[in-house]
Amino acid sequence: MRVGMGPEWRLTLGPMMAKPEKLIWQALELGYDFVQLLPVRGAPTRGAVLRPVRYYERAWNAVPGLWHTLRHRPGGAGEPSGIMDWLLFPNKEECQRMTDAFLNQHIRFIDHEFNRRVDSWLRPVGGDFVEIHSGLRLTPAEIAAKCETESWRLCLDTLHLTDRKYGDYLGDSDEDALAAAETLAPYVDVVHVHPENAGDFIAAPFHDLAGQITRHLLCCVPNRRIDLIAEYNPGMKAFLCPRESDRLTAEFLRAMKAIAE
Repeated sequence: MRVGMGPEWRLTLGPMMAKPEKLIWQALELGYDFVQLLPVRGAPTRGAVLRPVRYYERAWNAVPGLWHTLRHRPGGAGEPSGIMDWLLFPNKEECQRMTDAFLNQHIRFIDHEFNRRVDSWLRPVGGDFVEIHSGLRLTPAEIAAKCETESWRLCLDTLHLTDRKYGDYLGDSDEDALAAAETLAPYVDVVHVHPENAGDFIAAPFHDLAGQITRHLLCCVPNRRIDLIAEYNPGMKAFLCPRESDRLTAEFLRAMKAIAE
C-alpha cells in the first residue's frame, strides 16, 4: 500500500488560522509529502509556497460580491450563493487569476463536475479529478459507469459520502457510505479525509466514519497509490485562540497519519 499525504491549505492551513508556511513545515515534520491549495481569500501564489503543490482544487461557487450573496443569486457553480461562498472565495475573475498562476506547473486540478471544456482563452476548465458530492445527483453505480466509459478519475471526500443536501444519491447510512467507497475505489486516486467532527476523529481515528471509509477504500485497492489530504474545520477556536488551533491541527495530522500507516 503506497500512500502520499498532504494537508489542504484551505482549512488546516487557512490564512485566518496561522501562517501557511508554519503549518506546512509542521505537516512535513510529521511525514507529509505535499500541499493542496484552493483559490481562497489570502491564498499564496505559487511563488509564496515553500514546498511544491501537488493538487489545486478549483473554487466551487465564487460570487461577485456581498450584495450578490445577500440576494442568494447563483454563484460560479450555478447554485444559490451563501455567506460562506463570499467569505471563502474572491470574485470569479480573481479566482481565475490565482488558478492561472498554477497552470502548466505539473499540478493536478480537482474539479466539482464532469467537464472537459476549455474557455475562450483555451485554458482547461475541467480538472484531472472530479470530487464526488451529492450535487452531481448521481448514484455511486452511475458514477462508476461514467468513469468506466469516459475514463474519469475521482477525488473522494469522506464527508460528502454522508451529505444529504441534494437527497440520498450517495446513500443514507454509514453502511451505504462504506459500500459507495468500495464501488468507487477502482477510480479513486485522491481522498480528502474529512471527518464530521475533528475531536471524535482525533480521539478514535479508526472508529470515526471518515477513518473507516479511508481504510476500507485503501484495502480495496492495496497495490495502487492513493494520496490522502487532511481536511477539517477547527471551528471558532481557530479565531479565538491560534495556539489552540495549532495544537488541534497537529493532533489531527497525527491521527490521519495513523490511518495511512
